[in-house]
Amino acid sequence: MKTKGITVVERFIEKGILGLAAVFAVAFAAMQLLSEAPATQAAGGEVNPGTVDARLEEQTRRLKAAIEVEGLPAGVEVLEASGEVGPSFTELVETPTVGFRKVQVTEAAVDLGGVGGITLTAGAYNVPTLPGPPAVFVETHFDAISIDKLELSGDDELILESRLGVTGSPGDIVWNTVGFQIPWDEMDAAMRDAPGGDRDMPEAWYSGRIDVLDIVVERQKRIDGEWAPAVVLKTMPARWSLRENLIEERLSRKDRDAIVESLWLDRDQDRTPSPILQDILRPEFYATASDRWSAPLAPSAEEDNASKGDNWREIAKWKRKLREAQKKANRRAASIEGLGGTPGEADEPDRKDQKPGQGSGASGIGRGDRNSGSGGGSGRRESSGKRAAPGAGLSSGSGGFGAGTGTPEDPEKKKRQLAGLQKQYQDALKDVSKAQDRLRALGYDPSQAGAVELSGLANDLAVAWFHDLEVEPGAEYRYRVRFEVLNPFFARQLDLQEAQINLAKSMVMPTESSSWTDTVAVPGFSQFFLTGGEVGASKMQAEVFCFKEGRWWSHMYNRLQLGARIGDSQRKQNGDERVEIDFGTDWMPVDLEIDYSMEDDDIEAGQAAIVRLQHVSDHARPLLSRKVWLDGTSLSRDQFSQWVDEANALAEPESEDDEQNAPQAPPSGGGGGGIGFGGSSGSSGGGRGDR
Repeated sequence: MKTKGITVVERFIEKGILGLAAVFAVAFAAMQLLSEAPATQAAGGEVNPGTVDARLEEQTRRLKAAIEVEGLPAGVEVLEASGEVGPSFTELVETPTVGFRKVQVTEAAVDLGGVGGITLTAGAYNVPTLPGPPAVFVETHFDAISIDKLELSGDDELILESRLGVTGSPGDIVWNTVGFQIPWDEMDAAMRDAPGGDRDMPEAWYSGRIDVLDIVVERQKRIDGEWAPAVVLKTMPARWSLRENLIEERLSRKDRDAIVESLWLDRDQDRTPSPILQDILRPEFYATASDRWSAPLAPSAEEDNASKGDNWREIAKWKRKLREAQKKANRRAASIEGLGGTPGEADEPDRKDQKPGQGSGASGIGRGDRNSGSGGGSGRRESSGKRAAPGAGLSSGSGGFGAGTGTPEDPEKKKRQLAGLQKQYQDALKDVSKAQDRLRALGYDPSQAGAVELSGLANDLAVAWFHDLEVEPGAEYRYRVRFEVLNPFFARQLDLQEAQINLAKSMVMPTESSSWTDTVAVPGFSQFFLTGGEVGASKMQAEVFCFKEGRWWSHMYNRLQLGARIGDSQRKQNGDERVEIDFGTDWMPVDLEIDYSMEDDDIEAGQAAIVRLQHVSDHARPLLSRKVWLDGTSLSRDQFSQWVDEANALAEPESEDDEQNAPQAPPSGGGGGGIGFGGSSGSSGGGRGDR
């Protein structure tokens, strides 16, 4: 019979397990009672659970006794600390464990000046003050231009038409060329030796060469006898300029390095300026009807004694011819160097034979299209021009400020261009030599005429220029110039104290401005000079010059009456055709008297007359008083007469043989060459009277 519930086997197993557990418990208790207490080594001896508390209390009493003053040996001096002996916990938490700690400078402020009024604290870097141009001189030019033939972009055409005031094609224009000298050596010395008693700028910040990134020309116009506020002149359309790039925000060191790299073809002692730098410092003017523009000449520092001799008039004429010939030679030399050639060398060397620093033709001043460069667009806008530089474009896109590769040049075309320019250069040198010989024969030292060769841009006191396209005939202006050079503090915020951080924001550092030039009176398109006057007959003689269709014209009026307007329309011969020229002016003579202090011969010849003139339409204008002998002997009148003679010679029809043998060169006369206006050391010229 089966037992209900748990089986007999299961009961036996259960009892066995319980018995084993009881035996284990009894054995463990016996071991605990019979074995020794556990112990460990601590505080120089054995410590077991029963003695831990006692030992801790004993050690505490011993430590307390060691720090109590009463427990110190006799003779030991106790020093009491005053104040905190270290930083507080709060200070330690707020102090960063990495980076730079803020240093509080408590020294007195030192005003270094010259940097936008920033006051720097002692211990800051000395900030250099760079000099500006030592001399500024201005020349006025007349010519005619056909903007639609310049191959400009549509935007540049509209801008140029607006700024030159040209409505037709060709259109007569007048502009000022502002010349100045670049004191490379003086600027370099100022950069290396900044004034002040603070720390010198680290040598690694300054590359050892000044880089001019922009030319800032300010102009003031005289209105009602007062100088109006100064305005900054705009750069030329279709010419390279960095001005718009430099005002962009967040420029980096990489952008800076790329811009500097684009300025020079060789960064060594014999640096060759790139087409970009040529356009910034020596922008060639646009193609004009007579191609008369030439590089300005700095005024001569030598004393001019020509007017002290009896032949001063002849000397003045040949001085002018010498300067014009030298300017023409300088312009051709600049064009030759721009194409990678050397002025005076008939056969140009190959690339492998070029001298160190001599640029190659592909990187020079070509006649290509700026849009052909694959390195991106223009530093200003997409456009081409008379002397566009193939592939020299500045790209403000993804490629940064890189130089483009451009399209390949035609070697034969370049060779022909160089050959033509070399011939024109040699012809100009012959004219220079002829004028020098003539001046020596007149007893005048040609070196005092100020006709010097155009030196390289990297040379100290190199002549550079800027074109003012927005001048008005008859207006008066004055100019001053400063440079924008590469800023050695740019992008160095982490190296500067907080008070100097603003120095690191701009890529450019301005130099000091030059002094204002003397007043520049822009001649009008119509000029007149009184050449004679008779009181008894109440009549006068006057010669009127008029600029029209890209050249100067003249007409002599021998029977002018008081109250009659000077000038009218006359028909003139221009080559094979006759054209009508308006010689009318806005002035009329209203009074005539004789200066009896002059010699009798001058009185009889009508040279002692003093004529007063009134404006035809604006009677509020003050009367003009003109002395006949001054007008008749004016050097400005001689200059206008020379331009008329040159234009007439060019207009003469040539025979077929002459046309076949004539060199292919732009005309050398006809337009208005430079009328010089110096700065502090220059002399003012120009015509007398205008509309």
